[in-house]
Amino acid sequence: NSSNKLEFLSSNVSKDNREYTNTGNKPLTVRLEDGSLVTLQPQAVLKCPAHFSKSLREVSLEGEGFFEISKNPLKPFLVYNKNVITRVVGTSFIVKTSQGNNQTEVIVRTGKVVVSPNTGRFNIKELLKSEKGVVLTPNQKTVYNATENTFETSLVDRPEPIELKNNKATIKENYLFNDTPVASVLGQLQRSYGIEFVVNDEQLYNYTFTGDLSEQNLYSQLDFLCE
Repeated sequence: NSSNKLEFLSSNVSKDNREYTNTGNKPLTVRLEDGSLVTLQPQAVLKCPAHFSKSLREVSLEGEGFFEISKNPLKPFLVYNKNVITRVVGTSFIVKTSQGNNQTEVIVRTGKVVVSPNTGRFNIKELLKSEKGVVLTPNQKTVYNATENTFETSLVDRPEPIELKNNKATIKENYLFNDTPVASVLGQLQRSYGIEFVVNDEQLYNYTFTGDLSEQNLYSQLDFLCE
């Protein structure tokens, strides 16, 4: 492409496109051909081909949408936005653009995504390389500023536990600890949220923790642990 317009790279899917616009005041959920779900916030616009290509799944988004992508490692999923391109294999995430269109925020719920600037000049093979762009994992977000061409990556404001699956059933973590080594407590929190914690004073690993952190958010859990 010679510009960063919301166009699809695969030439064989650009002839028959579909467009979904949320004209209401409530979220609108759209099911795509591959089973992926996209929840559009009011005024959001989703464009996609009637049929995905054999090697690539491509959609474009204006506004805010929450994506729950069906896993298919052989068929990457690309979300085009005026400012960025978000690439996934199987995950759930949010893409939203500011009203001024100069900032785009990508928030990851599960899985991993790679966010690259939509410069309008890119090669599809380079775009699909894992090292190209900002890599986000669960409970991370990045904000791209198109004016300054910069990414600012951080944790989300309110990290949520990653749901554990066992035989299609959701398992909730048990945060009740009784004389448990601090290393074990931190290890469970890391697994639950997909976030790495760095302990500067390794002597803390010699301590134990007793308490119930079940009804607390991550930052409250850490506060109790530090106390």
